[in-house]
Order: sequence, then C-alpha cells, then structure tokens
Amino acid sequence: MTLTRARPRRLALPGPRRWIALVLAGFAINVAWELGQAGLYAGRPPWWVYMEAAVKDGLIIAVAALFAVLIAGLWRRAFWPAFLLALLATAAFIELRALAQGRWSYAESMPTVFTMGLSPLVQLALTGTVAVLIAWRAGGPARPR
Repeated sequence: MTLTRARPRRLALPGPRRWIALVLAGFAINVAWELGQAGLYAGRPPWWVYMEAAVKDGLIIAVAALFAVLIAGLWRRAFWPAFLLALLATAAFIELRALAQGRWSYAESMPTVFTMGLSPLVQLALTGTVAVLIAWRAGGPARPR
C-alpha cells in the first residue's frame, strides 16, 4: 500500500472585476437598506449620511469577503461561515460603539437584541450575501463554496 500526498489547493483570489462588482453591489443594496430602515432611528439625518454609510458598508463587505477567501484557502468550505461571522461581528461592534458614543438612537419601532437594533445587526450579513452572489455571478462561472 502506498500513501500519496494530496496536492495542496492553491488560493485563487477572485479577479478585479468581481471585487469592483462586489463593492458596487454592496453599495447599491445598502443604499436601499439604509433608506428603508431610516424610520427605525430617532431623528432624520441628511441624505448624505445614508450614502456615506452605504459606501462604508460596501467596503466592509469587500474586506469581509477578502478575509473569508483567505480563510477558505486554508479550509475549503469556510468561505460562508467566515464571511457571515465577520459581518455579524462587525455589525455588532459598530452598533455597540455608536450607541455608547451617542451617535444614534433607536425609535420605539426598532426591535432590539441585547440592546442592539435587529435591523442594523443583520444588515451586513444579508446585504453582503446578496452582494457576493451578484458579484461572483457578474465575474464569471466561479463562485465561493
């Protein structure tokens, strides 16, 4: 009986077209989400605050996807768990920090989980998932596993 070593799987980063599509899809989806959840916050900031948040969300999604791609290079099926965990942890950090600093507060209609708003807590994970699926399809046949 001979033992053979499995060939190491090379890390294949998505091409630049996919990354650009990911940031743009993340931005567009988050603009809609930010405007849709605006009534769940106390007060109404100017329109550009929503655009700034959506740009940051698109970039956060891309960084989380890069992190997940790198983790998936070590463990093939780790993309989605790593991606979703990174986005949920980031959203929780952003919410807790903003609430502690008094940067925003919730309206009575905002459902909360552990003092954090449910809508912003799940926002990055949901919009990030949709953005990745759109971006990877836009770039060709390969997609995360």
